[in-house]
Order: sequence, then structure tokens, then C-alpha cells
Amino acid sequence: DLFKDLPVVHKMSEPYVDFEKNIPKSHLKIHKDNFFSAHSKHTLPQIYSFCKLFDSCQGGLINYVLILSCRFDTVFTHRLIDSDLKKINPNTLYHFNYGKAYYPKRIYAIFFGGDFSAMNQISKTWRNIPTLVNNAFDNGLEKNDVCRVLYLSAIMNSIKIKSLHLRSCDVHRFDTKKSYVIWLANSGIAKPSIN
Repeated sequence: DLFKDLPVVHKMSEPYVDFEKNIPKSHLKIHKDNFFSAHSKHTLPQIYSFCKLFDSCQGGLINYVLILSCRFDTVFTHRLIDSDLKKINPNTLYHFNYGKAYYPKRIYAIFFGGDFSAMNQISKTWRNIPTLVNNAFDNGLEKNDVCRVLYLSAIMNSIKIKSLHLRSCDVHRFDTKKSYVIWLANSGIAKPSIN
């Protein structure tokens, strides 16, 4: 129902119980590891969902100029056409990484995308989870944090990473519209210009 006015060509869902039942033991061990905080407990399901969906419709995506990944609780504040996504550079992954959301050397996983080449490479992240989580790379995030894992996957596959200059969307994290608007305004709707 959420997408009834959009041209959805493919969808899929899988019960969470089946996800835990069917993933490789090496992945399940990371997923169930109590060393990691509750903050990153959804990393593996998030990456699994993206990668499985991408793989299941890959043939149909090759002709798309731009492929985006976002969460169901995303709220769009600007039209994407107003952002700097008008010109998509090849093999580049775009995301929002500035303002209060800024964190170095990560992909802000609430919204990211790129051309087929970049997204096709990122869709292979799932099978490399144990290697990526156990990699010595340290950006200060938990080793299984989705933002760290996606960043590491991108740099290991020579994908360029670019932060957009206009925050077209964010995740709705608040109970009231007023508190959400205040948070959005304070987090930086647009990236400050160097000029």
C-alpha cells in the first residue's frame, strides 16, 4: 500500500525466523554475538535483505541510471530531482554524511545508491560478511555496524563514495512532527558550501 502510486516492479519478503534459520553458521555467529550492542543488531538482516532483493531482480536493474536503497521509515523532505543526483558518476555510491549525521569513513546506510555497477558490487557484501566484520579496519564503529561494513565493502571494491549536498530524506525517529522538524533543522538540511 505504501508504494501503490510508484512503479514497483519487484518485491519480496521473508519471515525473520526463516532468515535466522537459513543463513550460514559463520553469519549466524556474528548475528547472535552478544559482544555487539543492540545498536547494530539489525546489521545482518539489513544487508541480507538488500543483497537478496538486488540479486533476485538483478537482470531487470541493469538499464537503470540510479538504484537507491532506503528504509521503510524514511521521510522525504525534498524531491530527489532537487539534489545533486541529477548527474550520476559511474561506480560511485551516494549517501548523506554531513551535519549532525556526519561520521568519518562510513556509508550512512539509511539512504544510499548509485549506478548499476556500484550497487551490483555492494550487493555482494552479504557473502563477505565474516571477512568484513573481522577486517582490522577501524573507524570507531562496531565491527558489525552496517555503516562500517558497507563502507569497507565499497572501498575494497574500488567504489567511490560521495556525500550528497542536500538531505532529501531521513529516518523518522520522533513521536511528534514538531520534534522531528526541529531535529531536521538542527541536523543540517544542506551541506555547507566550501565557497
